[in-house]
Amino acid sequence: MARKKIDCRYERKAFVDTLSIEETEALLKTHPSHFRALFEPRYINNLYLDTLDFSNYQANIAGLDRRLKIRVRWYGHLFGKITNPTLEIKHKCGVVGWKERYPLEPFLISDRFSMEDLSQSLHRSEIPRQWQLRLKGLEIKILNRYFRSYYISSCKRFRITVDSDIRHYLLNQTENLFLARALDRGETIVEMKYDADHDDDAESVTSYFPFRLTKISKYIDGIDKLLT
Repeated sequence: MARKKIDCRYERKAFVDTLSIEETEALLKTHPSHFRALFEPRYINNLYLDTLDFSNYQANIAGLDRRLKIRVRWYGHLFGKITNPTLEIKHKCGVVGWKERYPLEPFLISDRFSMEDLSQSLHRSEIPRQWQLRLKGLEIKILNRYFRSYYISSCKRFRITVDSDIRHYLLNQTENLFLARALDRGETIVEMKYDADHDDDAESVTSYFPFRLTKISKYIDGIDKLLT
């Protein structure tokens, strides 16, 4: 059986369009919680899957207490042979979330990329049977890509990611030329992540931000930009 990782945490996000990426990162470095870089910055790519009638999207729009996002994630280059993709099943119950992660077999992203290509990778991978069956009823909807920087507080209880250069691509089920896209120019997404045990202390961290952390989804935002 494939390796599975589950981590339960709070995730608070904010669209930041009043500060540049440089100003946002400078704010973190001078924060009283003494945020410092955790990893090397890198590009993140995500393929989002949903039902024909966008049931996961609709559940998020409706604000249902229990909801899902299903995506395939990899790092680095966008096109070519994807050698280390991961299936991520993101669960939300209220404002608390956790993920199941399963490594996938490689696949190719090209102008001939289709749902069939991804389905073959999913079929060859070690994924629990209940998810294999559920994935058969899903379609590829959008692909997004962004550049992420990572920070952690000196107490190591709070992690912050800063996403920029955000791009969304609308996908077909057969061939894809990646021409239907939306670019978020000058927009940054800041996300703070922490264990549920530290929620009482989170306000002392967020009170220094000149923006409000709230509920935001890149999948929802991408669908809205590309289809509405």
